[in-house]
Amino acid sequence: MKTLLLICFTFLTVNLSFGATHLINWTFGYHGTTNISIGDTVQWDFVGNHNVISDGSPTFTSSGNQNGGSYSVTFNTLGDYHFFCSIHGAGNMDGNIVVSPVLGVENIELIDNFEIYPNPSDGLSKINLGDTYGEVNLQVVGIFGKVVAIQNHTNTNEVILNTEDYTSGIYFIKVQSGAKSATIKLVVN
Repeated sequence: MKTLLLICFTFLTVNLSFGATHLINWTFGYHGTTNISIGDTVQWDFVGNHNVISDGSPTFTSSGNQNGGSYSVTFNTLGDYHFFCSIHGAGNMDGNIVVSPVLGVENIELIDNFEIYPNPSDGLSKINLGDTYGEVNLQVVGIFGKVVAIQNHTNTNEVILNTEDYTSGIYFIKVQSGAKSATIKLVVN
């Protein structure tokens, strides 16, 4: 029973951690609307002396005025969020975030022929990206949801993953290519 609970907890933890991160180059001007899914993170990368504040509920506020650095928020509540820099004013430096529900599984196309070998990995593993085309985003996620590595590839069907510096254990390899995605488990010795 304990093993079953651990497996369920691990599955939920990993599935909840696959939110995307959206970057905003936080400079003077209007930044438009950023559409995200629930569980996604927005990261503001400060260019100059700024802060970021939301109005509405729930609220978020970066710490004081920053010159450089970044600030991020993970959105776990649906809704529309207006954000601005209080130093420059809402009319001079602002934007919006719209948080929508995650699309249902029926809307996701799986990548055919996606595989990784050898598995378990002893240092290097080949990832066959199957029927992906164009841009491919690959994430390596640890058992507790921590993103270990992110790689972006273009026009390739095979990637070499170096796991020599990884701690022994279970990892999940998530691949996104256009509307197609797939996740596979990798064991590292």
